[in-house]
Amino acid sequence: MLGQRVKEIRKGLGLTMKKFAEPLGLSESAISHIENGSSSPSESTKKLICSVYGVDYFWLTEGIGKPFINATQLLLEQLAVENHWDSETLDIMKKLYELPPEQFELVLGMIKNMKDE
Repeated sequence: MLGQRVKEIRKGLGLTMKKFAEPLGLSESAISHIENGSSSPSESTKKLICSVYGVDYFWLTEGIGKPFINATQLLLEQLAVENHWDSETLDIMKKLYELPPEQFELVLGMIKNMKDE
């Protein structure tokens, strides 16, 4: 399944195996093995695919959600990795940034008030 999702991303981006592999520091044959399921990528390779190509980690690993994430979601994914957020914290942060501007300002005001107390 994961191999099929990698292939879907690569083909969706219009890249050959070689062009897809280069920024990941992998060989064309490594991508071929991942795509056909004879090899499983390491955790760091999965995260690198997500980072380099803007792929949602949960979609890549579990098939949940949409394949590509927007820039804000990509930044949040990177922050989650750097700060060791659990999936619940990441979901909360994503929901915060998806709020309409007036609701975001309301939540921001509440946080500022908590900080002042």
